[in-house]
Amino acid sequence: MARKRRQRLMKLLYCHDLQGYVIDKIQQYWSTDQISEYLKRLNDENFYVCRETIHAFIYRIEVTSLRLYRYLQKDCKR
Repeated sequence: MARKRRQRLMKLLYCHDLQGYVIDKIQQYWSTDQISEYLKRLNDENFYVCRETIHAFIYRIEVTSLRLYRYLQKDCKR
């Protein structure tokens, strides 16, 4: 189970199209729920991540320099 979670997070780290899309939507003040639901509606298994994976990505050490957490709504911040 933990391996599957790591694979999803790695998909967001290494799939640059998906990563760019998620970063763009976060910077447009979309919530993580909005992003994951929109991706789910696209019905493309390779272009989908859940909201928890997006949160893990935002707070990952390699990504915190982008300060994406500033774009999240207040109730979502850690």
